[in-house]
Amino acid sequence: MDNILREKGYINLNLYMILPFGAIVLLPSQYSSLFRFNTPVGELRIDFIFLLIVLVSMIFLSLKKIYISPFRLLSSLIILNTLFLIINLASIFVNGFTLEMLRYVIYIFIISFGMIILVGISWKKVDYHKVIIYSIYFSTIVCMIAILEFFNVFRFYSDLYLEDNVWFSYYEGSSNIRVTSSIGNPLVLSAFLLLMVNVILYVKEISAKKVFWYSILLIHFLTILATQSRSAFICLLIILGYHYFLDIKKNLTVIFAIIISTSTFLVILDYLQADQNFINRLLFKEQSASFNIRYEAYLIAAEMLKDIEIISFGVGPNRVNSILDTINTRVQTLDNVFLMTFISTGIFGLLIFTLIFIFIWMKLHNVTYRLKLFGRGLVITMVVMGFSFNITYFSAIWGVFWFYIGIIIMLNSAEKEKVIH
Repeated sequence: MDNILREKGYINLNLYMILPFGAIVLLPSQYSSLFRFNTPVGELRIDFIFLLIVLVSMIFLSLKKIYISPFRLLSSLIILNTLFLIINLASIFVNGFTLEMLRYVIYIFIISFGMIILVGISWKKVDYHKVIIYSIYFSTIVCMIAILEFFNVFRFYSDLYLEDNVWFSYYEGSSNIRVTSSIGNPLVLSAFLLLMVNVILYVKEISAKKVFWYSILLIHFLTILATQSRSAFICLLIILGYHYFLDIKKNLTVIFAIIISTSTFLVILDYLQADQNFINRLLFKEQSASFNIRYEAYLIAAEMLKDIEIISFGVGPNRVNSILDTINTRVQTLDNVFLMTFISTGIFGLLIFTLIFIFIWMKLHNVTYRLKLFGRGLVITMVVMGFSFNITYFSAIWGVFWFYIGIIIMLNSAEKEKVIH
């Protein structure tokens, strides 16, 4: 396929297609006003702009020959996203239309829908395997920024966001650094890197350069540890268990590498005299306020769900945070995407949202073995990390997930075509 792409002059589109991904992970528009623009239609983030530019230009490049088959394969994913949009729109009109809620819903829809369409339009024009490898290079840059940040070598991004937030950034006398890299939040960074762990595991298995990809995997693994996200540690164990521990004898090398990397990280923490802080956090002995605040949020949510109208239609998308803030100033968000969706859009919104993951899990049953591990690993990551924060709000999670799910479906179709021919 690579030869065909070179002959037709399409090879540069591999890198061009990955530009929205690069903008998502390297330009922190989620947290920095430097990468957001106020327009008559509302605030536009630079990652969103990149996606639209690449998407429109890909459509223009496809005018001579548009393949219908990719969209048939991706139709179920498009329908599920559209149903979720409809439920959110219904909740908006039931709870009183506001532009803020509409912009929030449209943003989430375009990020997921746009990524799927971008994958479909790129059929026969790009090499999806090369696109995946380029994306890993981007995520490795994110890891290297985090490592430099950890050792106080390079902290350009910390000047852009959350500089005086004691939970996520740096404060005077802190010896317990939770890296944020270009993503801007250690929890979101850890979830993004967990998605990428699944990507790397897939590439490692189909590539001859095992040592290289093991090295890339370890860099990601150490960066996840440096985020000090307890949810991410649990999710990482589940992912590795799904991929490897079911066949321990075959994967002793990987298990040994995990032990070595963990030990290395603890030695580094000891050198920086921060190891006890890390252990205390891991065991919920330090900064336990995050746990208490979540518990308070869940109690408030349970009280809100006694209202039959909230159960039916929710309080409206993106309204939960402001409501919580008026009830309890310590509780500003529901760090659980399933509960957030339930409170925001009611039982129907939660049903469709949950159905999305169930459907994708079942759809992956008929794909090739390696792609199945890849795709289901992504689903596991989304579900597990969804219990820690609102994953739909972040393009580095929601957009990246749909990007890869679309690619998996298309790669499976390409592999089936090879078998037929």
